[in-house]
Order: sequence, then structure tokens, then C-alpha cells
Amino acid sequence: LKFQQTNSYGRKKKRTNKGPLLADTFISHNWSEKFPDFVKTALSVCCKSSAVWVCAFAIDQNADIGGELGTDLMQVPFALALKQARRVVVFMDGAALTLTRVWCVFEMHLAIHEHKQRSICLPDIHQMDDWTCVRRKLQDLDVRKCSASVQSDKDLIMKHIQGNEDMINSSVQ
Repeated sequence: LKFQQTNSYGRKKKRTNKGPLLADTFISHNWSEKFPDFVKTALSVCCKSSAVWVCAFAIDQNADIGGELGTDLMQVPFALALKQARRVVVFMDGAALTLTRVWCVFEMHLAIHEHKQRSICLPDIHQMDDWTCVRRKLQDLDVRKCSASVQSDKDLIMKHIQGNEDMINSSVQ
């Protein structure tokens, strides 16, 4: 694989001899998840031939992320990646913290809006207490109460969805 310098989807896009490698699976996750749990979940839902989008790997986290994202939410790298992906997989931890993150809820809403195949996954699918927690968090979901690491990110999302918060809550639930 070769890397091509580009501004779309992130700073670099993998290329094959047939052109850019586009992600067929978009992973939505929260950054507080334990990395071994992330890997376990990824291995359980993705095959070796899957091309996967993970923003923590696809966007240079040491760069000016705000500058790379811009102000048009439908043109941010992960919105573009999500739109072209075949499916969206939402990674959860035992506390369902993904449902407390405004970016993740926005990604879930966008996946629904774009009619993507969607699934929610846990590192251990047999942990019934974890599934109960996910169900409770979904029932109590309110995008207005979600947080972001950077307040201006939350402000941007809330401005974009203004007046549609209840509809987004319902669609994601």
C-alpha cells in the first residue's frame, strides 16, 4: 500500500494499485474505552479484508483538528467517511459512555439519516449487565446533555441540529 497526501477524509489515504481505499466500515467509539476492549470488539466485527474508518487513526490528533474539521459538519472527514461506508458499528463499553458523547450521537444520527447498516457492539457480548446499561442510556438519551472534549465542537453540533434535538434523540433511541 502507498500513502497519498490529501485533504479528504484525513491527512493521508491508503491507496492500492486500483486507487484510494475507501472504508466499508465506519467505527463510532468514545476515547475513554480501554484499548484492549476496542481491539477485541474490532476483531469480533471486522474481517481481515475490511477497510475500517477510526477517527483516532485517520485524523492527525496532533494537528490543528479544528482547522481540519472546518465549520460544515457535513464536510468534516468523518461525515464524508461515514457517508461512503457500507455500515456503521458503534462500539460501547460497559458504561455505554459512547452515548454520552455528542460526536458519537451525531454520527449515529447521520448513519440513520444516510440509511446505513448499523450495529452496536460490546467487547463481551455475553455481559448482560452491559447490555442493560446500553438500553438504559438509550432510553435516557438527550443529545443536549452529551459532552465533547472541546466545547466548540459541541457548540458546532448543537448549532447544526438546533430545533431537531428531540427528533435526533428519538431516531437514535
